[in-house]
Amino acid sequence: YLMPDILKGMQENDETCLKVHNALVRYNQLFMSIIKGRRAIDNPKERWGEIQDTLYSSGAWTDANLGHRSRTMLALPLIWADYNRPLTYVQYWYSDFYKDKPFKNFSFSPGWSPQGVIADVSRWMTKYNIPAHKYIQSGFQPDGTISHHIGRATDAAMVAYGFEWLTDCNVGYQYFKNTPFKVAAPQYQFQLDHLLNVYPKLIYKQHMDFLVAGRSYLDDLKGFATKRYPRAVNEMLKARSKDTQLSGVEELQTVIKAIKANTHEYSGTDAYWVNEYLVHRRGENEPAFYASLKLKSERTVGAEDFSKVRKSWHLGYGILQLKVRGDEYASRVLKNYDWHAVPGLTEEWRTDALPAEGGAQASLPGLNKISGVLADGKTGMGIYHHLPKEKYSSSTAFKTYHFIEDKIIALGSGISRLRPGQGKEITTFLDQSAFNRELTWCVNSKEQTVNPGESVNITENIESVCWLHQGEKGYIILPKKRLQLVIKTGKEINITDRAIADKQPNFIIALNHGVTPGSGLDDSYAYYLIPNIGKEEMKARVANLQKEITTVENTASAHAVYSAADKTWQYAFFKPGTISAGKTEVTSDDVALIMLRDNGDSWTLSASNPMPDGKKQRLTFRVSTPLTAGTYTYRTKGIYPLEGETVTVSPDKGGAKVVVELPDIRDEKQYNYQSDLYAATPIVVTIPK
Repeated sequence: YLMPDILKGMQENDETCLKVHNALVRYNQLFMSIIKGRRAIDNPKERWGEIQDTLYSSGAWTDANLGHRSRTMLALPLIWADYNRPLTYVQYWYSDFYKDKPFKNFSFSPGWSPQGVIADVSRWMTKYNIPAHKYIQSGFQPDGTISHHIGRATDAAMVAYGFEWLTDCNVGYQYFKNTPFKVAAPQYQFQLDHLLNVYPKLIYKQHMDFLVAGRSYLDDLKGFATKRYPRAVNEMLKARSKDTQLSGVEELQTVIKAIKANTHEYSGTDAYWVNEYLVHRRGENEPAFYASLKLKSERTVGAEDFSKVRKSWHLGYGILQLKVRGDEYASRVLKNYDWHAVPGLTEEWRTDALPAEGGAQASLPGLNKISGVLADGKTGMGIYHHLPKEKYSSSTAFKTYHFIEDKIIALGSGISRLRPGQGKEITTFLDQSAFNRELTWCVNSKEQTVNPGESVNITENIESVCWLHQGEKGYIILPKKRLQLVIKTGKEINITDRAIADKQPNFIIALNHGVTPGSGLDDSYAYYLIPNIGKEEMKARVANLQKEITTVENTASAHAVYSAADKTWQYAFFKPGTISAGKTEVTSDDVALIMLRDNGDSWTLSASNPMPDGKKQRLTFRVSTPLTAGTYTYRTKGIYPLEGETVTVSPDKGGAKVVVELPDIRDEKQYNYQSDLYAATPIVVTIPK
């Protein structure tokens, strides 16, 4: 706005205009300034890691804040009005600042040294596809997720600030299109690949998944899916140069049209293993539903929280959601939440305010090393040792999650109190959702109903199989030694942030384990979530599932599930040991996730390492079922699959011994120096019969 007048005055040697322009140039050096501590190039604990290690660090400003900075950056050529003047005069951005250490022409941003402002800005527009190389590092993960704020641990920021990092560059791309400074096609393709192959899998019935939205977990995520996401796609396509060749454009445009028309469907099970997140959904050729699971560990955190009344504290602690209509967890529902009672969580049901102090990631990563997800495209599972690091949470537990077609199965064992807390009951929460349909429950063969608008606080002892139904979802709870069903609705809900609530409270379904689980009430649970089912179907479905599904829990050792109808076996090992389900026994030498599926003429065998450290070289286990001996190669999963290692099967006592070679530090070059991150990739092979 100012520059035309300033330039005119400068041409006329107007003293004020000359001074103003000089002041603008000097002032904008602040834009390139970095506080002293972050100028270090040899400190692996700094924000951008050890910058002199160019295999594992991409240099300074390698995070999503580049999106904010680019707004100023794109104005500088106009302000400079001299294309030979470099982007900055700040010394540590120049390659000679470090006196050719650790190697000649090394710089604070490896590979770049300021030249002229147009070329400089064009170069910075290529910094929007920075890969993460290890945990607790900003970047684009090989599983397709995006991490930004990593002060505590790796996060999943698929809306704020990850989406900005992916797409803010479109303004700059358009700036340079059809010029000698145009941005190369691979930069566009990288963005297109994420917009096409990641985001549509996380959008269900026009709603983005709040569990991986980052700090935007409470935003209008329908607006994101139907407006902001399509707008970014259009901006990218408009920003192409005439000769920019991209693959997948028509497919992406078709997806956008489908999302806007609410006809978008996807069927599959995908593990986003770096961020310990799994999506299991159907809808292309069968009744639609969407289930997702978000875990955390010493490597990962949950959603950031910038609000004055903290709400996302427990997100990541084994959170399991199931959607059929699509709006079950819409922002208007979450605004009425008791955020102590998030679906899938096993924690003390506290009534006090969640901690407000400690910054946006005050909930911290977990103390647990064991946390992981495994999927083969059709079925999936998760393993999670609940062991909070922060002192507000009070419990610990061994939890697994099993996704087999339209059956979502949750198992928990070894539940106990970790800290005194408030002295309230340790509780597992099955669901908290909008109370807009009647809620029916059947406990000990006695069926009852509560209608929207009613307020109840019900506690019932579960002595036989219990089921509940609301809307299009069914819940089945298997009896244990002594479990209590808890239902709260209406005014009985302790809404966390009443300033944003709309007087339409949700319903909560929960299991009470008592103040000290194991001494009176049970320290374990098993329940199913069933999508697309009517109330009148529940009784028959309960009977069928009792015949069809086998669940086994060995406290702190292992869990297993077998589905006879789907010929699928799933095993989760918290430590080396043996467990059997469906007449098939598995003995694992390692902490592991293992799945076996009978396809008729072949087996699908899947495994992963849910305790990755980048060093472990293999998983070894034995299966009582004979498998065809051989050495099978696999490809890693993720947005850009790579050639992996091998799975070796050999005969063993009437069954088979399986040795899975994992990505590890020995193979760092093969995995683009991301072997730490690939260490937990799902490993899937097909074994012919």
